[in-house]
Amino acid sequence: MHDHDAHSHSHGATHVHPIPADDRDERLSSTIQQLRKQGFKQTPQRAMVLKVLMEHQGHITADEILEHIRHENAAGFDLSTVYRTLHMLIDTGVVHEIRDGNTVAYELAEEEAHHHLMCKKCHEIQEIDHTAFESLTKKLLSLHNFTADIRHMAIWGVCGKCRKDS
Repeated sequence: MHDHDAHSHSHGATHVHPIPADDRDERLSSTIQQLRKQGFKQTPQRAMVLKVLMEHQGHITADEILEHIRHENAAGFDLSTVYRTLHMLIDTGVVHEIRDGNTVAYELAEEEAHHHLMCKKCHEIQEIDHTAFESLTKKLLSLHNFTADIRHMAIWGVCGKCRKDS
């Protein structure tokens, strides 16, 4: 794997690769259209949660989303509203949920498949692209006649730094 294929970051409010403002507006509009086609109405709450996810563009908790929304002085938000919105966005494929022990974080679903290597000691998260799973996909097809749709996977283990420090 090449250095440009992976992005390492710690869990929490880390910016991975923010969407530029012009692209963000286009993606927000496109996502809202996608939700409308699936029968969901546009609400200020959904638009605000999506906006925070797009501005953050990394792993973010529901509490952090609410904090960003309150910073914008948006009224009518509580944690249950954020969770309801996030679960609807997960169900529609717009958002992925990432579990790290007792912490749950969220990120926008990427157009292209990507995956996470998650260190269970230091909680570093390294993103890897889908090419790491091409041989697994082929093997599942040949051995089990099963076509795998691997778009987002979290693999737990111990990172090189923690292995070296042990």
